[in-house]
Amino acid sequence: MNKKRNLYVFLTFLCLLAIIAFPAFLPISIQKEINLSFDKIKLQKNPNVAFLEIMLYMYIAILLIGFVNLILFVIRNFKKGFLQIAQERNCSILSEEKASRLIFLVIFFILLIYILEASVLLFNLKINLKGLFLFLNLSLQIGVIFIILKFISLKSLNFKPTKECFNFAVKAYITVLPVITVLLFINYLILEKIGVKSSANPAVGLFLTLKNNFLISVLTLQIILFGPLT
Repeated sequence: MNKKRNLYVFLTFLCLLAIIAFPAFLPISIQKEINLSFDKIKLQKNPNVAFLEIMLYMYIAILLIGFVNLILFVIRNFKKGFLQIAQERNCSILSEEKASRLIFLVIFFILLIYILEASVLLFNLKINLKGLFLFLNLSLQIGVIFIILKFISLKSLNFKPTKECFNFAVKAYITVLPVITVLLFINYLILEKIGVKSSANPAVGLFLTLKNNFLISVLTLQIILFGPLT
């Protein structure tokens, strides 16, 4: 069993390396065309800047609430010990082998989406690249959700379609959000250090460059619903 687990870990590492190296294999012209970074001038001229400001203030408010919840959680459970909490809540719903296989499948699926995107770009197909990026990202989110649910059922998570479960899920996500934000920022710094150009928040850059109202609606749905759910 340990051999299978180690194999999945090794394959996951290879897939991660391939994903990191992916942008380097694209022609410079294509890299510029799909660049989702933005500057102050673009931001000021964008007609959706007021909506972005509202979203920014909401995000900051949620982030502050998350920081408070996280601090209270740490203080409340510091003496008890986090390992003891994990044991009491029976968090080991997957064996090491199944957990490793789940992580590998998720990362491998992400790599497949990258390969599909690269194939379309390299063959110079006449399509809307921003729309392509948007729908591939939507496919990625839905695909990851289905892969996870193949391994971890909602029943095993003790999830029920009740108001209490929904409130707990929202509170848990808000509490973890500060950690996610810090990790995303660290990820951005690492990519910059190794020469991979990226936007700190690709969704904002994509939002600023989209002109189709339908695509903007799909992006908004991903940000509000599918992103947190994934």
